[in-house]
Amino acid sequence: MQLSMKKILTKADGPKMQTLIRHTPRPCKHWAKWLMLSHYRQKQQDYRQKQQELARLESLPRYSPTTTDILGEPLEIIDGYSFVLMYRDIFEQQIYRFPTTNPSPYIIDGGANIGISISFFKQMYPNCQIVAFEPEVKVFDALERNIQRVGYGDVELIRRALWSSETSLSFLIEGSDGGRIARNGDQEHKVVRTVRLRDYLDRPVDFLKMDIEGAETEVLADCADLLGNVDNLFVEYHSIASEPQTLDKLITILTDAGFRLQIHQVSRTSTRPFMYTYLKWGMDMQLNIFAMRPSVLEVADMNAPGTLIPRANKYEKLGLLTPIVWLKALMHSYMAVAEGMIEGIQISPLVSGIF
Repeated sequence: MQLSMKKILTKADGPKMQTLIRHTPRPCKHWAKWLMLSHYRQKQQDYRQKQQELARLESLPRYSPTTTDILGEPLEIIDGYSFVLMYRDIFEQQIYRFPTTNPSPYIIDGGANIGISISFFKQMYPNCQIVAFEPEVKVFDALERNIQRVGYGDVELIRRALWSSETSLSFLIEGSDGGRIARNGDQEHKVVRTVRLRDYLDRPVDFLKMDIEGAETEVLADCADLLGNVDNLFVEYHSIASEPQTLDKLITILTDAGFRLQIHQVSRTSTRPFMYTYLKWGMDMQLNIFAMRPSVLEVADMNAPGTLIPRANKYEKLGLLTPIVWLKALMHSYMAVAEGMIEGIQISPLVSGIF
């Protein structure tokens, strides 16, 4: 019978056992689970294989098309480096994960790229309905092939850029994930068709994602009166170095719509910004802005008793000096629990022979 460590501890009543587990350093918990639980070892092996594949993709020359099965199904990618960055944000950090009680959440994906975010949404919310926008022809073609290959239902792909009006605009072709509305001085741009986001906000939206490379303030200002239909909103803010910043306007739009914000820094920034700054495709700052409704926001009080325990106090409290002592005490406790309180669990002979 395969039991998780959590189930083992649930059956292990007693304040001493619970105190031991609560104050055990993470490396000790890792090795204890690795020795005792076969599915944990398999999970670690899968993780190593994924990291090796990410390293391979990151080492490829920029803008080299290739395929990967890191998401389970063959996925066509157009740039390994940008894919790795998106994968780590979307699948490892899960920055687009949101709470919902809707069995079929409605999601708008502005800037879908090759479909990594769509794959995440479909894995997290299998019955979700998605409308996805991607204007760049080469990127859109890869997106369309990826979605058709997997066979996701309820996904509408639209080869348009989001803007404040239906028109045609010059578009800078970057070749991976950085395409944007062209500005004065930009080279290698093409013409793309645009649509208004507000035309898609006439119904409740569970999640709105906007990574549209500098057009976000213009687009949200155009549909500010409809943002009340949106429960969760992610927008990546791009500060164009040659233009006035619009962060204050963007924040005002979101807060006036009743959102509470979390703002995270994305781009590499200068440690001495008064002396110099870094530019990436003409941008001197990028921020991830998470906008959510306060009524559904879960808050973890990091100052609550027992939430944060200084590492030194952990050792002092139980009188243990080194992680090896911790591991030995932990393993003996786990073995005692398994042998005396749980029927049917298989303990590896390796564990019994160590101590």
